Amino acid sequence: VTLEAPVPHPAKWSAETPSLYTTVLTLGKGDEILSHKVGFRKVEIKGRVFMVNGKPVKLKGANRHEMSPETGHHVTEADMVRDLVMLKRANCNHVRTSHYSNDPRWYELCDEWGIYLMGEANAECHGLMGTLDREPRFERMVVDRNVANVENFKNHASVLIWSMGNECGNGSNLRAAEKVVRSMDPSRPTHYEGFGDEFQGNPASIESHMYTDPASLESIAKDPKRTVPMYLCEYAHAMNNSMGSIGEYNDLFDKYPSLMGGAIWEWEDQGLWNRRDPKRPYLAYGGGFGDKPNDQYFIHKGVVFSDRSPKPHFPEVKRAYQGIGFKDLGDGRLMVKNRFAFTDLSKYALKWTLTADGSALVSGSQAFPSVGPGETATVAL
Repeated sequence: VTLEAPVPHPAKWSAETPSLYTTVLTLGKGDEILSHKVGFRKVEIKGRVFMVNGKPVKLKGANRHEMSPETGHHVTEADMVRDLVMLKRANCNHVRTSHYSNDPRWYELCDEWGIYLMGEANAECHGLMGTLDREPRFERMVVDRNVANVENFKNHASVLIWSMGNECGNGSNLRAAEKVVRSMDPSRPTHYEGFGDEFQGNPASIESHMYTDPASLESIAKDPKRTVPMYLCEYAHAMNNSMGSIGEYNDLFDKYPSLMGGAIWEWEDQGLWNRRDPKRPYLAYGGGFGDKPNDQYFIHKGVVFSDRSPKPHFPEVKRAYQGIGFKDLGDGRLMVKNRFAFTDLSKYALKWTLTADGSALVSGSQAFPSVGPGETATVAL
């Protein structure tokens, strides 16, 4: 059942302004009543530019697994809220639901908190991606999982993009799924990294890569032969003491309209609490319970630890993803760049500290001038 009704001048939903309205449907004389929070927003691609509500938007986010150090892949609402708090503190506006449909409550919370979601279907055949992707007996399974993903979450404002799955190859089964999803919901772009670039017959709305180096990414951004936006579904792999290039990537995102952003791999470590010695609990990774074989440290690659305490990567992400850029012009003057899409900088206060050899000499606080989205201004301290 599809219902339509005009709503004059609604407040628009975005990650910066997550305005929601409660829709109530009543069957008959109250035989059944349903309510759902909805947001009004428009997603579109103009040329190579990804847009929300008519404004260019950069997706600055991370891949997130449903994972708790206490309960494994069962997560509670408290776990979800904890992630949202840390994501917002890291200036993330985007999450890819790697690599499956999430708990329905997650989508509701992302509507409320303001997170741009890439809603990914539960499809991955990493070890057999060149086989199952074109095996006729698996086509219905791949298509059905994508259909379920769309049907379950199509009414959520936070879902901007549908993703067919992850690392399933480039065969006919994924192409069949993309065709069905596009016909079910033409209002949202489609995504699947495995399709390759647009010169390889990629039917999706956007081009997607993994772990493309900054120099190659810049070449793609400037390529006049390309016609669709470029997205990094996984980049800046946060294993061990890595992710030092996060700032360089985001400078490119901000510089080129054709780059729509990306999702760090990955948001959190996937360790579990080992409490065999109750006096000395620790977060265990591959082999931490004497398990063999195991993934060793390969599940230790998040921006935050398994308990969501910040790793050294966290402030790097926070700095790279911040919505305001600064450049020191000397003589107590700063050039500020508003990287937000919908927020004027007059909403914020500017707090500054002058340091020497690590010690604070003087500090101050002042109001920001009015600087609109995408604009720059000079501020005197």
